[in-house]
Amino acid sequence: MRGQSGTVLMAGYCVFLFRSNKQKVNTRSSTETELIAVDDALPNVQWVRSFMREQGYDLDMEIKVDNQSTILLMKNGRLSSGKRMKHFDINKGFD
Repeated sequence: MRGQSGTVLMAGYCVFLFRSNKQKVNTRSSTETELIAVDDALPNVQWVRSFMREQGYDLDMEIKVDNQSTILLMKNGRLSSGKRMKHFDINKGFD
């Protein structure tokens, strides 16, 4: 299954970056799809944070994910994930 990745960067209630695209790899689970979406969003978040820091603003930024198993996997690592994530190759689809 090919997932859809989306990124929305906001300052207060103002959206200043919106991006949506079809993922480049096929995935077997929604958790895997969400992890790839987070990986796609990270470069944008890091760039904006670095740019704002250069301008003199230190921002606390957070990435919000709505998939519970993805949240557990990102917080606690592989041990908290189930048997279905054993197939997941960490380098698959990550550039």
